[in-house]
Amino acid sequence: MCIVRERVEEMNANRDKLPELVIKGCRVELGRFTLYLEFDQRPTDPTEYILTVKIGVEDNIRRMFGPGPTPVANQLRAAVSDDSSRILWAGYLGTGYLERLTSAALVEFALQSLTAYYRKHTPN
Repeated sequence: MCIVRERVEEMNANRDKLPELVIKGCRVELGRFTLYLEFDQRPTDPTEYILTVKIGVEDNIRRMFGPGPTPVANQLRAAVSDDSSRILWAGYLGTGYLERLTSAALVEFALQSLTAYYRKHTPN
């Protein structure tokens, strides 16, 4: 979460017209939208880790009319890297291709996805 905190501080310093990003535990809020980072260790294989990145409307904030925007979720698995000092996260991130990201690149992807989701679902 240190990488997330550092990147959120950088983005808040240069946020332009966006609301402030707020970290609450394993989630980041941008206005009424939330980015969830959920780590899961598989009970069938304790060496397998999965990270789920979800973006949607906070559970306790619902629209008066209609269901609101559809949440977006991506699952990534911890993968072996050439450099044993870091973890790669592998998954299909909407491109149709298997992508391998460092933790820093994953944080960048997640926060940029949250920002894009906010802009898409917020009236000008």
